[in-house]
Amino acid sequence: MYTWVWWWGCLTLGLCGLSWLLGRRSRSHPPAGIGPWETSWAVYFSPNGGALDAMLQRIRGAKKTILAQGHLLHSRRLAGALVRAHQRGVHVQVMLDAHAQRFDPPGLAVEHLMVAGIAVWLDDHHDGWAHDKIMVLDEEIVITGSYNWTVAAEKDNSENLLVIHDPHLAQLYTSHWQHHAQHSFRHRYPLPWPRRLYHWCTSLRRARKPLHGGTVRHG
Repeated sequence: MYTWVWWWGCLTLGLCGLSWLLGRRSRSHPPAGIGPWETSWAVYFSPNGGALDAMLQRIRGAKKTILAQGHLLHSRRLAGALVRAHQRGVHVQVMLDAHAQRFDPPGLAVEHLMVAGIAVWLDDHHDGWAHDKIMVLDEEIVITGSYNWTVAAEKDNSENLLVIHDPHLAQLYTSHWQHHAQHSFRHRYPLPWPRRLYHWCTSLRRARKPLHGGTVRHG
């Protein structure tokens, strides 16, 4: 009699425990952050929808900091804008996936950053890709979306780019950038002087190139 009651109690407790564990596993994860819907935003769509020009304009307007976290970087116009921001005193740091493109030697866009003295970090910590496409400017503006930092993303691909002005959101993305910076390493590659001279001349030429506005939808 007592043995039967004991076994029945154990079975009941076991089923209750199993139900609790399954419930925790199936429970959805909370968001990294929630804020009031009082933000200003602009959205752009590729191809040729003004996404690159929108990024260049925000970079040109940055005054203090730019944290960039991308999958890869092939756009030399984008690299040039980051270099010019760096040259006028903005603290620019760029983080890229360590395996998404060639770094030994680096491509022209990444070379351009390195010659200018911009810190380029490589993230090799993941089993898959470091697939973020994020910029945080002046701890207030977040630029994100599917838009890769390539010529194809601007001219050929179907992409989206979202520009959000929200200091609270920017703080969350800054923390995300800093988290990945902790397991990334600084990319260092000795560039020959002819390559350095080429990028210096490129910077001078592009500094005179005007920026054009793009199509924008506001909310």
